[in-house]
Amino acid sequence: TLLLLRATLHGIDHGTNIVKPNDLRWQSLRNAWYTLMGQYNGNEIEIQELSPMTLMAASLVCHDNDQVVPKKYQTKAMEGAALLGKTIGIATTKAAHGEDFSLIDDDNLSQDQRDIWKQVVLYLLEANENKQEALINLSKPAINCWDIDRRPLLEIAVCYAARKSQDLHALSLARAICSKGVALRTNSPEEWHRYSTILSGLGDDQASEHALAASISMGAGEGGSGVH
Repeated sequence: TLLLLRATLHGIDHGTNIVKPNDLRWQSLRNAWYTLMGQYNGNEIEIQELSPMTLMAASLVCHDNDQVVPKKYQTKAMEGAALLGKTIGIATTKAAHGEDFSLIDDDNLSQDQRDIWKQVVLYLLEANENKQEALINLSKPAINCWDIDRRPLLEIAVCYAARKSQDLHALSLARAICSKGVALRTNSPEEWHRYSTILSGLGDDQASEHALAASISMGAGEGGSGVH
């Protein structure tokens, strides 16, 4: 699920059809999540055994059904993931709000559409900063995904939504994430490319060009091991 989301956002970003939101693979994953979560229907103890990443992924794909993850167990991360999935139109014939505005050029988005993207940013960032939600239960077996670090997924989604929102506050938050990313992963073309797009959204064209040049110099677009 996370790999498919990454490929979908990357494709939309670069104007390619790597994986469309209505791709059959998303439909298959949606059916799989419905089947899996259906096994826990009404069993509160077993639902609480599921990791935050599991519930986030289920919320992302099954965004149009509040019963998949009961309201009482939903966190900001899950609400943000569901809103992201609904806005992009994952595993549906079209996105929410009447049209798939994930594909609309950023400059042509209405203010209401930008506000929705900003809401995605705020939900996901609140989840990322909430220590109680971010706790990793080390006593849980790895097979249940308790050992998965969800921050990379949150950061990719936050940066994507921030650019769509064109909101100064959201973009500034995304810039802070990217600054940390390039400091920790200095040889990652993807980190530098993401940093470049955020800087461009903030109007810092010179710094954006430098970050893009760094991304290209490290092999952006060439594939291979370790390029991300």
